Amino acid sequence: MAVLESIKNVLKGVTHYTGEIGNFTYDPDQFKIRKDGEKEYLQYIGKRVHDINIPFGVVELYKTFDSNVEIESVIVPNSVKRLGFQAFQGCLSLKNLKLSDSVIEIGDYCFQGCKGLSHVAIPNSVKVLGVGSFQECSNLKDVEIPDSVKVVKDFGFYDCKKLKKVLMHKNISIGKSCFEHCPAIFEYRFDGVIGKFQYDINNFIVERNEGNEYLQYIGIDKNVEIPTGLTKMYMTFSDVDVASVRIPDTVVSVSDYSFSNCRSIQTIKIPSSVKELGKFCFSSCSNLKSIEMSDSVLAVRYHCFEGCTSLQTISLSESIERLEEGCFYYCINLREIELPKRLRELSDFCFSDCEKLEYVKIPMLVRVLGKACFANCINLKKVLLPRGISIGEECFKDCPAELVYY
Repeated sequence: MAVLESIKNVLKGVTHYTGEIGNFTYDPDQFKIRKDGEKEYLQYIGKRVHDINIPFGVVELYKTFDSNVEIESVIVPNSVKRLGFQAFQGCLSLKNLKLSDSVIEIGDYCFQGCKGLSHVAIPNSVKVLGVGSFQECSNLKDVEIPDSVKVVKDFGFYDCKKLKKVLMHKNISIGKSCFEHCPAIFEYRFDGVIGKFQYDINNFIVERNEGNEYLQYIGIDKNVEIPTGLTKMYMTFSDVDVASVRIPDTVVSVSDYSFSNCRSIQTIKIPSSVKELGKFCFSSCSNLKSIEMSDSVLAVRYHCFEGCTSLQTISLSESIERLEEGCFYYCINLREIELPKRLRELSDFCFSDCEKLEYVKIPMLVRVLGKACFANCINLKKVLLPRGISIGEECFKDCPAELVYY
């Protein structure tokens, strides 16, 4: 039977191979089996330069197109498991390469010096990128390294001078000089409790505090955009010197300490996706002058705006029913505030030490003013109050206001 099959192949002008690099049939005018010491490999010897089809059944490419400066595009079948040593090295004209999800390894110097490649789609099956695998691909512009890749070995993308963006996961192992002489921006992918997003590793880092993950800004830019896909902020800009921040509409919670001690930020816009402003969220933002807030915000937590000494006016969400303790404590330049009609309670120390506050109307539904709520508001002249309201201890201490009930 083997002899008969060989005769048929000869008549067809093809040759069959079974060995270490696979079980396949190939055209001897296009390919040739060669040896490198004891290593057998398939070498392309054809004249075609476009859409070269690797024979199905080949499991490894090794020096297959090494130093072929003519080929422009290659189709790799899903039988191929490894793109091995120097498989495409020095293929100066190679522009398009279609890889299947069967490939598990891109070997050493596989695409070294492929100057025509501007983009490579690495399948989500590849586990290893070998030494110098994309070294000196001088026109490569962007690379997305999938989650399946665990290791990028030494010199992986060395001297890729036009590489602008690299997207990868944060647990990947990166070899020495891997991205040396590359101007790229490096981004990590994140998928977890606080959202699904990608972020520039020079600007952000995912930290953990008491088991909670949060995105923290570590960059030097003064004007910052938060990655789209983040759903919860926590300590993101705490003690950071930024002038402006754009919050994407994927954020639902601007949680505790998100902007605390941001002393340069002057204005902030809260998108309509946000439901909550957390504890000490904007505390000690000493240059914060104005906040744009939609009616989506349901809760303003404990000491949220404490010590915002430049804040002069704020329009609160109409959906808020309770302002928690110390919410606007020591906002010494706050001159006026319009309280939401649905508000039911002003907690302890809510507007304490707001020295420039002159007039307040307490909405009809409010039934409780907490302890020292307006204490030390030394310029408060008039307060309109609904009848039957409960007034806490020292609510208006050192406050000259006239209390008028309606």
